[in-house]
Amino acid sequence: MGSEDNKNEADPARTQRLATVLFADVSESTKLYETAGDTAAHAAISKCIVAMRKAAEASGGRVVKTVGDEVLAIFRLPDAAAAAAAEMQGAVDQLPIESGTKLGLRIGFHAGPVIQQDSDVFGDTVNIAARLVATAVKGQIITSGETAKLLNPMIRSSMRELYKIQIKGKAEEVGLVEMQWRRDDEETTVFSTGRPKARAAVSVLKLKYREKEIVRRRDNDTIDMGRDP
Repeated sequence: MGSEDNKNEADPARTQRLATVLFADVSESTKLYETAGDTAAHAAISKCIVAMRKAAEASGGRVVKTVGDEVLAIFRLPDAAAAAAAEMQGAVDQLPIESGTKLGLRIGFHAGPVIQQDSDVFGDTVNIAARLVATAVKGQIITSGETAKLLNPMIRSSMRELYKIQIKGKAEEVGLVEMQWRRDDEETTVFSTGRPKARAAVSVLKLKYREKEIVRRRDNDTIDMGRDP
């Protein structure tokens, strides 16, 4: 066994599992502190953090930690991370302009094995997700080409390939894919999630419209809803 396996055996609180790691960073925060002052800027950024936390939890994710104006969240499925990312962008986009500055988000997420110790997560997947958010610009959601392949067809239809970047420690370049969270001028948030159940008990989701009823019972079942042009 490798040294990492030995560490896991030595520390029962240290476990490895598959997950999707998402970083969301508030853009324009430095400018806001300069123009609005510490009190007003902190209050505005705090609203962004609250919105990001609510979006993560609504999609079945968990906020691991916040550092300044950045949030690290973890999800069981890539679809859930994509749903949370779109919801985060939409929620922050609705916040009012503060002192002439419109805040926005840069988001990156990547799926893979993570090492969890206590409430924190570590590993290559976390490092890649951090690199993706650093590459994103204001209002952008970026994932890796590898993660994009794991998403359901509805979400993949809203994505476009960008370019490849070299990440330290990776032999091959990582392809970047942007997820569109708006559809033209309609500002329709694009998402579809396989949300995990909060409890182990059997849950059933029923949607009924006129004479049509749809029932979903499994964790990975999804329903896509939207509107025509």
